[in-house]
Amino acid sequence: MSQAAEVRTGSAAGTEPDTALLSPDEVVTPDGARVTDVWSWAFSDGLATIVRQAVAEYLVARAVEADLSRPRRDTDTWDVVTPEGTTIEVMSAAHLDAYGRPRTGTVTWGRTRGGGRAEETPRSDFGAAARADLYVLCLQTATHRSQVDVVDHRQWEFYVLAREDVRHFGVAVGLRAVQDRARAVSWEQLGEAVRAATR
Repeated sequence: MSQAAEVRTGSAAGTEPDTALLSPDEVVTPDGARVTDVWSWAFSDGLATIVRQAVAEYLVARAVEADLSRPRRDTDTWDVVTPEGTTIEVMSAAHLDAYGRPRTGTVTWGRTRGGGRAEETPRSDFGAAARADLYVLCLQTATHRSQVDVVDHRQWEFYVLAREDVRHFGVAVGLRAVQDRARAVSWEQLGEAVRAATR
């Protein structure tokens, strides 16, 4: 895969060498399967946490016009960096669990790594360790399995919080606590909400 072998410098984490974006049309098997076939097979389950999180990060990056010419990496310190240099951690949650069942209790977000990756079971206190300039908490709003379309931007709500807003949060924070500090915005409104939060 020649494109994957290209090395470029610079990343959200620093100056580590980085691979180029894969071409969706690149052939991966002798019978003609392409990269896009791999992606469709592996990442079409919109209920999966890893898929939901990746889509959330992409939607945020696109909304703030971040550099999308480099691949997403789990090892990056920040999920998104705006053209102005604002660092953003993106966290995702949903009304449904990975099996398509309504969650019991409130929707929550939790931190599991330095960069703020969200999972179903948080492992550490993200409030005390908050380091990014902004946190964008993303909620996939479908309430029934048949409705889930994780790549439909209209099925998402976004909450923009400054680092100071999340300092007091513990291992996880519920939807109501988030709504006490931020209003939900649509994808179309997200870019301006991020800019307004940094003024």
